[in-house]
Amino acid sequence: MSVASLVPVNSQRSWATPVKSFEDFLIKKEMTLAEAHERIANDSTGKSLCFILDKYGWFLVKK
Repeated sequence: MSVASLVPVNSQRSWATPVKSFEDFLIKKEMTLAEAHERIANDSTGKSLCFILDKYGWFLVKK
């Protein structure tokens, strides 16, 4: 039995909502979640993370 099975269903749904929103943003920008992870991981300066989060913020504002 894993620890994940002990998490209440409401918590699992509340986690899935922002992830789905971020994936929708990435689809609009023609990027996959794996590509975003790779860009962020390979950038030691943090500029990629800042850029992606900035664009995601504007996506949420205009949504």
